[in-house]
Amino acid sequence: AVVVGKTYRAKLTKEAVEILPLAPTGVYVVKDAARPGLELRVTKGSKTFYCRTRMGKRSDGNNRAKPVRLGTADELEGFAKVWTMYASVYGAIKGEGRDFNAEHATARAEFKRTTETPAAYWGRYKVGTAAHGRGKLRPATVRGYAHALTVFCGDHWERPMDALTHDLVSDRYEATRAAHGTMTARMGLRVLRAMQNKFDLPTTTAKAFKAHPDARRKIGERAGRINPEQAATVVAFLLDYQSKSAANSARWHHVDLMLLAMLTGLRNHTLRAMRWDWLDLQHGIIKVPAEYMKNCLPAELPLATRAVAILKARKALAGDSPLVFWSHRNREKCLPKCTQFFNEMPWRFGPHDGRKVLGTVLVNHPGVSYPTVKALLTHTDTTDVTGIYAKATWNSMREGVELLAAALFPA
Repeated sequence: AVVVGKTYRAKLTKEAVEILPLAPTGVYVVKDAARPGLELRVTKGSKTFYCRTRMGKRSDGNNRAKPVRLGTADELEGFAKVWTMYASVYGAIKGEGRDFNAEHATARAEFKRTTETPAAYWGRYKVGTAAHGRGKLRPATVRGYAHALTVFCGDHWERPMDALTHDLVSDRYEATRAAHGTMTARMGLRVLRAMQNKFDLPTTTAKAFKAHPDARRKIGERAGRINPEQAATVVAFLLDYQSKSAANSARWHHVDLMLLAMLTGLRNHTLRAMRWDWLDLQHGIIKVPAEYMKNCLPAELPLATRAVAILKARKALAGDSPLVFWSHRNREKCLPKCTQFFNEMPWRFGPHDGRKVLGTVLVNHPGVSYPTVKALLTHTDTTDVTGIYAKATWNSMREGVELLAAALFPA
């Protein structure tokens, strides 16, 4: 009888190997008494030969003994080949210092690199990439990245990653930009570069970045933070613009969208998806479901009196639409972006800049605490030590949104 987990020493001959019993569970090892370094590992399903000996003639000093799998007798088509392979491997390890395990790992990595597809790499990339303590990318980010990357790769989504050469990536950028716009092409190119960097693959995006300057966002394109004086100017412009627009027109709706973006600090996609059943206008509260929040956590936020007034005016025009911002063509769908409206604004300013307005106005107000601003912006990053110990109260959040409304709409 044999004991699982124990190491035996015996002369390994063809007859001896054949009569050795399989392990009921686990594994036991039999070392060859005649051939140094040769050992047989027996499990409940196989008998596998290994060669284990210290590596010689290593200039780096790494002479550790590592087991090198030779195979089973069936795999090697007979015991004679086992002894021949053992002699060859033992001599290479002992006399030449070869590291077969490292060579096998390199070969496996090369095989994976030349056969795995962008789709396979994306499946591993989206898990454990972005931190925020979550261990994976957030759902909203995954959706955006996945769409841009699949569109960018096109027919090469299920082909080996190596097929995406420098010239092909550059051509794919041009095609994606022409068909889906610069933002999608830019995001697809950046996600592809990030995946190649993460998995130590050859980077094939350099030519595309060099040939297409618009692939890199220029610093001049980024809107600066809005200070309180500028915020009031923006609001005055929007109110004047709305007064000159036809009621219930696309531009009229976008003015309300921009005003609520500054008054609530909600993100663009959350604002456009806002539904009436989220709102309690009597008590001035909005409850956003988790699936519409970037951090995947439900949010309950107070609404300033001015925000409630805007929403009540919209409610009178909503009719049977479940959405606060509806499309003219289909009242069941969200309000689409009005490019002409944003082009007519004297500043580069969009709904997401409303979060900057809220944060900048309130953080510069002596009566509003930093935790209050953080709570209104629904930030939940755990690296912020202040936010861990200092919690915002509901009253301070209510005071904060009212002070914000007073700053944006001066009497």
